[in-house]
Amino acid sequence: MSKAIPIQNIALLIGIGLAAATIGGCSLSHQQRREKAENHWNEVRGKIKLQLARQQYEHGLVDESVGYLEEALGWDTNNVDAFMLLAECRLAQGRIQAAQRAIEQAYELDSQNAKVLSVRGMVAERTKRFADALQDYRAARAIDDTEVSYLIAEAECLVAMDKSQEALGLLETTKLYYDNNPSLLALSGEIALRLGDREAAEQAFRAVLAAGHYTPVIAEEYALLAVRSHRFSEALTVLQPLFEKHGDQMAPSVVRAVAKCMLELNRPEGVKMTLREVLKKNPDDYAAWILLAKAGIKSNDMSTARRGAGNAERLSPNDPQTLLIVAYVKMREKNYAMASRALNKLVAQNDRDVLAHCLLGLVSLKTEDLVAARESYERALAIDPDCHWARTALKRLSAPSAVEPPIDAYGQRDRKSQQSKEVALGSAMSRTGQ
Repeated sequence: MSKAIPIQNIALLIGIGLAAATIGGCSLSHQQRREKAENHWNEVRGKIKLQLARQQYEHGLVDESVGYLEEALGWDTNNVDAFMLLAECRLAQGRIQAAQRAIEQAYELDSQNAKVLSVRGMVAERTKRFADALQDYRAARAIDDTEVSYLIAEAECLVAMDKSQEALGLLETTKLYYDNNPSLLALSGEIALRLGDREAAEQAFRAVLAAGHYTPVIAEEYALLAVRSHRFSEALTVLQPLFEKHGDQMAPSVVRAVAKCMLELNRPEGVKMTLREVLKKNPDDYAAWILLAKAGIKSNDMSTARRGAGNAERLSPNDPQTLLIVAYVKMREKNYAMASRALNKLVAQNDRDVLAHCLLGLVSLKTEDLVAARESYERALAIDPDCHWARTALKRLSAPSAVEPPIDAYGQRDRKSQQSKEVALGSAMSRTGQ
């Protein structure tokens, strides 16, 4: 038969139980606090390593950055930012699969992180999965539409998918929302150039420069468009400061543009100075030799003109520009037989070259072959009824007593004439319609 437990003993047992429970609860809370403190300390160490990794990455030390990131992830395996940066580092190293693994781990930890989606899109682009990349960029922009880089990435991805027109439309419809961000305007200009819309490209680049964002790349693009539009003074105003500061670093095409502007603005000595280093570095730069030859003719420096024409012949003997320059040089040297030979080759290539026919007429006048001169000018006038040069020459041939000094090979009247009108070398003669 069991004994009854006294009331005081029951009370004592309850007290002991409560005490044990209290002690156990305190012990569990202490353990939790200890684990929490340890986790917090690991997170701190991970963040320190991540910061060091970022510094290395920003200085281009990718391998060192990866080392710090591996340490950071060793301390904190849930560090989304570390996985993101690791993915970018792997991309920089060309290790695309490793980059994909890193960004997918970040995505599993936080699929609604706009930056994670953006880097995920970058990785997808590198593997030519453009549709996936576009989806990630759009998702990133949906989460954070204040970050302009997501819009830029989306537009660039569309271009990569051969949807340049859609990309340009996207930028046009959003540029006001982003207060005409210069980066967006610059990209619009580049895409417009890709589509062949030089006017839209020029407008976009002009807006970037007007906003005070004077980057060498945009300045060069804008100036090259101005050169194509024959706005040489404006182009030189933009390019010359860049050339004086970064001339040795500029692309040869840009340096040639500077020389072209100087030539058209009647600064032949400047052309020679500008092209000196370009031709020293690359003696096979055909376009530069053509410009140098024109500068020599324009400044009556026949030594320079011959050197330019000779190198042009060496590089491309049958190019129309070469034949034209050789003809000019030979005419200035009064070697009319060689000039005629070059011009006849030019006409054989293109019988509708008005300038070549006019120059052949001039050669015939110089050699007093009036019949051949008339034939050449008549042919030029048949091709272009508005050719002022041919029309004037034929009138003079019809009235020998009133013959004025003919236009010489430099595009001017002979020195004895009081009037002189310059004509751009190697381009259309004034009022020929060429």
